[in-house]
Amino acid sequence: MDTLTERMGIGRGSMYATYGDKHSLFIQSLSAYGDEVVAYFSHRLDHAERPLDEIRTVFRDVAEKAMSSEGRRGCLITNSAAELGGGDPEASAVINRTFDGLEDAYFRALTRAQADGDLDAAKRPRALARFLVATMQGLRLLGKAKNEPAVLDDIVDSALQCLR
Repeated sequence: MDTLTERMGIGRGSMYATYGDKHSLFIQSLSAYGDEVVAYFSHRLDHAERPLDEIRTVFRDVAEKAMSSEGRRGCLITNSAAELGGGDPEASAVINRTFDGLEDAYFRALTRAQADGDLDAAKRPRALARFLVATMQGLRLLGKAKNEPAVLDDIVDSALQCLR
């Protein structure tokens, strides 16, 4: 809290008057971060000329970032999900909303790819979208724990096989 108030140039009283208690500040921050994550990936996937190519690029970018010094700190949503599990109902609601938003972005991209004939008609876009979100989160966690590009490359390659 000291770091926040110092960097913002305000006192603790102003911080609490604006955001409430620490938990409220955390939930508001988590929500804003989750909204940014969903907007970022939605924009990339929704505006891709070839959705499957963009999904491949997204996965390679996530794996690469997960192994970087910045990425090894992790994603606030992923870290919060791992730390809090279902123990904080407000945080869980934000985390689930974020995961649902990511799932919807992948679903839209996969549905477009199917309509374009790039994804087999027998594939189930909703199930694949859920799988892609779970795999993306796994990449983020493994990237924090391991700095082994070959391991993350294997995971990316295996995940992308389901899109063929």
